[in-house]
Amino acid sequence: MPDKNRIMLVDDDPEVCQLLSKVLVGDGFEVYCTDDGEDVMRNIEDESLGLVLLDLKLPKMGGIMGGIDILKRIREMGKDILVIVISGYLTDKYIDEIVELGVYDYFKKPFNLKELRNTVKRALA
Repeated sequence: MPDKNRIMLVDDDPEVCQLLSKVLVGDGFEVYCTDDGEDVMRNIEDESLGLVLLDLKLPKMGGIMGGIDILKRIREMGKDILVIVISGYLTDKYIDEIVELGVYDYFKKPFNLKELRNTVKRALA
């Protein structure tokens, strides 16, 4: 069963990780940051997460397809984990694909911090 207080933040930008971690930890969530797709998959297999905040463009995973591949693998595993995408590369094509893969919501960078924060709280309420 997912732990609604546990969030994995997957982003290659350390500033995004630092900002979102600080805000979400302040809201009472436990946040784990990584930019490594294999690390993501290990943690999803081993732990019960309530939410994944996922950037689509991950250089260690081959660019934009890396984030989409992670999302597909989460879905193939049948994990009951909510995913919110945060990316600067959200074209109509990618939006259609991630929506089809069942994301809870998506935000284009630069995102509105208050809106993202409220969406995370609503998703995990």
